[in-house]
Amino acid sequence: MTDTIESRVHGLMEKAAARGGTSDLEGKVGAFYAAFMDAPRIESLGMTPIMPELDVVRAAENRDELAA
Repeated sequence: MTDTIESRVHGLMEKAAARGGTSDLEGKVGAFYAAFMDAPRIESLGMTPIMPELDVVRAAENRDELAA
């Protein structure tokens, strides 16, 4: 059953990604999925998109600052 559900969800997301657009929920899901699956772009960006968050984590001097 899990395999069937996973296959159906995958099909729905592939269909949404092929449709394009971001004006409705299906379009947003499609755009998110397409971005997630764009391995060449992900590899080219590397850590750059999350560097600001990582810098904040590195700057934390104690657990309270890290939690904040």
